[in-house]
Amino acid sequence: MHLLDEARNMIAQKSLPHTKGDKSIIYNEDTEEKDMSNKTVDVAIWMPGIRTQYWLEQYDSLAKHNNTSFKIFVCGQNRPKPEERAAFPENLVYIHSDMPHIAPHAEIARRHAMACNSKYVMLFGDDLYPYPKMLDYLVEEIENYGDEMVVGPAFRPVKEGQTTKPTCDRFINLGVTRASCLGMATPLIMRKTALAIGGIDKRMKGATFDRDYFLRLFEYKEDMPWKTVEKSK
Repeated sequence: MHLLDEARNMIAQKSLPHTKGDKSIIYNEDTEEKDMSNKTVDVAIWMPGIRTQYWLEQYDSLAKHNNTSFKIFVCGQNRPKPEERAAFPENLVYIHSDMPHIAPHAEIARRHAMACNSKYVMLFGDDLYPYPKMLDYLVEEIENYGDEMVVGPAFRPVKEGQTTKPTCDRFINLGVTRASCLGMATPLIMRKTALAIGGIDKRMKGATFDRDYFLRLFEYKEDMPWKTVEKSK
């Protein structure tokens, strides 16, 4: 069997059960169920979460430096402290899950992001620091192109003030094309693209779940551009 066919066959089931402590909607791809209770945003950001202390800082940085509206969905086993949770704005959503490994957490967060009916969705990480106007530049690139494409920031974002920055000055997406899609990081795509490629295999171990995601993007459209937006750090 072709490797891409194997990857396709390994995709997780289309529905996940509600997890302990999760009282929000779980996206159902069969019915395209959407959460219409809140105002629609431009970008839905999804990620598995471990570092609860960073989430509000990430949100505040994005809100301060971007005109693009957004909502963050983060899922994980680590519950934020009560004082952290109390400070979360409406558009920073935490979903608790007792499921082991981060791939199921990523998939649950992705489904919540899809349910918010945004125009764009973006995979991110809770150890990354978004540089100013990152979302604005990425959205602008797709808007100017006028069709489906995969875009990502040029540099690996890290938390400002970290004592160790092993990848701070390194291009992460420079030169990434469809042929080198597994080198992609933190991609932003149209919601209709995300609908077409489907979800993540929850059996993936560690951070390898994103390889499954990129393979789906790879096989989706041969002529869909992959581009580094160099002014988006």
